[in-house]
Amino acid sequence: MRSIITACTLLICTFICAQTKQVHLTNAALNVVAWLNDEKNPDNLITDTDEGIILTKYLKAELVESSVFQSKIKSGVNFIVADTTVIKKVNGTFTLKCKDTLVTFNDNIRDDEEYRIYYYDGQIPRLNQYIVTATYYEDYDYIYVDKTSGSQTSFSGGVPYLSPSKKKLLVLYNEPYENSFSFTLYNVRKNKFTQIVSTKFKNWIPAIAAPDAPFWSKDGYFYCAVVAIEDKDNPEAGYQYLRIKIL
Repeated sequence: MRSIITACTLLICTFICAQTKQVHLTNAALNVVAWLNDEKNPDNLITDTDEGIILTKYLKAELVESSVFQSKIKSGVNFIVADTTVIKKVNGTFTLKCKDTLVTFNDNIRDDEEYRIYYYDGQIPRLNQYIVTATYYEDYDYIYVDKTSGSQTSFSGGVPYLSPSKKKLLVLYNEPYENSFSFTLYNVRKNKFTQIVSTKFKNWIPAIAAPDAPFWSKDGYFYCAVVAIEDKDNPEAGYQYLRIKIL
């Protein structure tokens, strides 16, 4: 009887371990992408294969220890001035005063595909941009509004992170229905944004439940906590940490 109980216990333990076993990423797996869209050749969309595509330009990811990640938080850069209370929404409407014009955002709370709610989230003086976030019926958006001309740049749901040099934007988009992320790199020149490349890493995603959000450090690297793609729905998976360099 004791041997039967012992055998059952071992089977249960084995099952639990199998269910909670975490995939550990390696540096060799980090720079494999599922697809790549090079904006210099917009018709040259490279799509997924079983093995993936090795990313050899634009971006390079590498693992770092947790202690390194934590130490770099102290040197993180953030150019956003979160003066969210200076713009008042009245009856679902608020207006941004630009040098050459006024830009008005109107909410639409109908429960259909026209649904949209706008929020003023601050400004980036270094880029001369207001920041507006928008929630739509099945999506969301980040919008930069030029404080001079009033022109708008939409990042289609992606969160834009301005590099320490203020010459690059790295935009992370969380696809809500696939629980996957794409990365888009932009050039910043004279407060204009030109897309360089868009891609999706095949073997990992940023850990959205991690206590520390992704950030740029003064050392010129972009840091984030990540999990292996196999563990994206595993709440017990521990985080690994990486940094991304622009090539």
